[in-house]
Amino acid sequence: QAGIIGSREEFADIYEKNYLVLKDYIEQNYMRDIPLEELSALLCVTPQHLCRIFKKCSYMRPVQYLNQVRLQHAEELLVTSEYPIGQIAQWCGYENANYFGKLFKQQKGMTPTEFRMHFRGHHNFF
Repeated sequence: QAGIIGSREEFADIYEKNYLVLKDYIEQNYMRDIPLEELSALLCVTPQHLCRIFKKCSYMRPVQYLNQVRLQHAEELLVTSEYPIGQIAQWCGYENANYFGKLFKQQKGMTPTEFRMHFRGHHNFF
């Protein structure tokens, strides 16, 4: 049933479209700091509403998704390059290599160095 706001389907469709805009923006800009205010300005919504949209569509907060994207790129660089871990952390948007290492171990169950050694030569781990 449509009203002034529209049907549930239209509302869900708007959420999905907004979510895809946010997701794409994060994937294109993961290597730098992306404040919540910057993301919310993309959609002209409050940071709280932005989080609601994102969580409803992905079951995670925008910061969680940003870290997921960053860690995926870090994994690839760890396995396919010889760059120092601190450099990889920086390229993936982490100013602090220690924080990167802590987060990496928390998410992957091993340190970046252990990950690199374990998956060296196995480029199809994704």
